[in-house]
Amino acid sequence: MQVDLDKVRDASMVTFDFRGGGGSRSQNNGAVQQVRIRPLSYTIKPRVADNTVYCTLDKHRKLSVEFNGDKLLTLHVFANALETEKPDPKDPHVMYFGSGIYTPPDLPGSVIHVPSNTTVYLAGGAVLQAKLVVDHAENVRIIGRGILDQPERGVEVTFSRNVTI
Repeated sequence: MQVDLDKVRDASMVTFDFRGGGGSRSQNNGAVQQVRIRPLSYTIKPRVADNTVYCTLDKHRKLSVEFNGDKLLTLHVFANALETEKPDPKDPHVMYFGSGIYTPPDLPGSVIHVPSNTTVYLAGGAVLQAKLVVDHAENVRIIGRGILDQPERGVEVTFSRNVTI
């Protein structure tokens, strides 16, 4: 994924869901001498063996893993609770994007207008390469574990009420 609007650069990410505590490991392509897991306030103590980083998570966290003191090229870890809300893909008030890459070719500027009383659901593993526009609408929800891959203004909400993202 690309991060930082001022100086765009590539970064790695991983996302997974789990219940309770658990272990995690990450293998680096280069030699690992030092590892820091942020935020530091979580006091997560990594262990390194054979260029692989091991750590234990006591609960769901969003973390940044720095290798060898490099704060820019990090691994972003999204360790989520199990998902509890998945709408019915056949519901006429649901825009459902299952696992896969979606690039709407027939939409000018890849814009999807979201009407009132609609849930947009991005399932885990879904990548939507479009902009979501909620304009003069109400009761709209944009939910899920998928990725909205739109570098500028991925979600635009104007003159609307009761919108959850």
